[in-house]
Amino acid sequence: MRPTVSLHNVSKIYGKGRSAVCALSGVTLDIMPREVVGIVGPSGSGKTTLLTLAGLVEPPTSGRIHLGAATVITAATRDGRLRALRRQHIGFIFQKANLADFLTATENVALAGIVQGIQAATARRRAQDLLALLDLAERLNHYPSQLSGGEQQRVSLARSLMGSPSLLLADEPTAALDAGRRDQIMAVLQIMAKQQGVAMCIVTHDPRTLQYCDRAVAIADGRLVSDPPIGLGASAGAQSA
Repeated sequence: MRPTVSLHNVSKIYGKGRSAVCALSGVTLDIMPREVVGIVGPSGSGKTTLLTLAGLVEPPTSGRIHLGAATVITAATRDGRLRALRRQHIGFIFQKANLADFLTATENVALAGIVQGIQAATARRRAQDLLALLDLAERLNHYPSQLSGGEQQRVSLARSLMGSPSLLLADEPTAALDAGRRDQIMAVLQIMAKQQGVAMCIVTHDPRTLQYCDRAVAIADGRLVSDPPIGLGASAGAQSA
């Protein structure tokens, strides 16, 4: 089985000359289909930069990124190609759900599909299917103000899955949630990874979320310092789902 995404000796430098900052240095990392990888480390260690490069938001300064079997991203890759690949292969979840207040749950999710070129009727049906899969069948026509924090984050998750991404990247997706909602969201992410075959990479400051990951990767000063298996994975999340 091939990795969904591979980073090979990847570095990222911002700025030039004396003002240059090396945010990431010599990182090599594979993320497999159905695998949930937790990224941990102190603030400023390079976690978000790692997510930015894996998500093809911008190219690396050096090294290369493989997306699937053939696509290779290097410093020379143009922004237009990065945008096209993001739309086709990658979903994002953030700390805040960032839903449009004037759209219902279904409309928020369907809009992501329409932007990707899916016909409106098809996008709406897929949005409803995804929301039902995430136990939101009773909330299809609710507006964000009518949803709890955990429900809003599940709508955000459905939106990120609208284009059937092979890679899902999450930056502190549970930081604003209480313990119960945190466990709910992490259990859903874990189940979706296993059932849908999605590779997931989750940046977190909360070690309790790691029980839902297949392994944890620690980063410090822009370098990977460990990549230990944590020996938990599916059992922990299944018990809490």
